[in-house]
Formats: sequence, C-alpha cells, structure tokens
Amino acid sequence: MASIEAPVENLKNQLKEAREEARAQRATIVDLRNEIDRLKRKYLFLNAELNAIHGADRGDAETESRWLDMQLRVMRQEAEQAQVDRDRYRRLITIQEQMNQKDEFIRNLQRQLEEATATTQNN
Repeated sequence: MASIEAPVENLKNQLKEAREEARAQRATIVDLRNEIDRLKRKYLFLNAELNAIHGADRGDAETESRWLDMQLRVMRQEAEQAQVDRDRYRRLITIQEQMNQKDEFIRNLQRQLEEATATTQNN
C-alpha cells in the first residue's frame, strides 16, 4: 500500500505545481491584455491630438509643416507600436497554447490520480 501512496502523492504535487503555473500564465495574459487596452487608448488620444493640430490654421505653412512632422512621428510610432502589439499578440497566443497543454496535462494528472486512488481503495 505504501508503494502506491508515493506515486499518488507525487501526482498530487505535480498537479498542484501545474495549477500554480497555469494561474501565473493567466495573470500574464491579463496583464498583456490590459497593456494592449492602454496602448489603444493612448493611440486614440494621439490621433485626436493630431486631428486637432491638422484642423487648426491649415493655411499657415509653419502649422502645416508642424502638422506633417507630427503626422510622420505618429505614423512611425504607430508602426513601432503595431510591431510591439503583433509581438505581444504572438506571445499571448503562445502562452494560451502552453496553457492549453498544461490544462491537458492537469486533466491527465487528475485522471491518473483518480485511477491511483481507485486502485488504492480497491486494495
């Protein structure tokens, strides 16, 4: 009977560790989603500023030059941010896939634990 209890305890510990790691990854996903939302809000704010600058004194050459400079900066920032967002999205997808694998691992551990418990009870 002692020979069965050690593997059962080992399975319980593995299950606990897998659950803790899954919780940590879920927290990472939430953090990434919050960061993406923050960046979207920042983009909307910058876009509104850009539109306000563009709308003011369109006939003034200096204003137009400043507007074009700002538009170029914003476009560069948007391109950089889009790359960052793509990288974060890829990371999010990778983490989600890892979580799915860990969830499957947890289900298998739970099944093994149930089988080991049933075997122990039958003996």
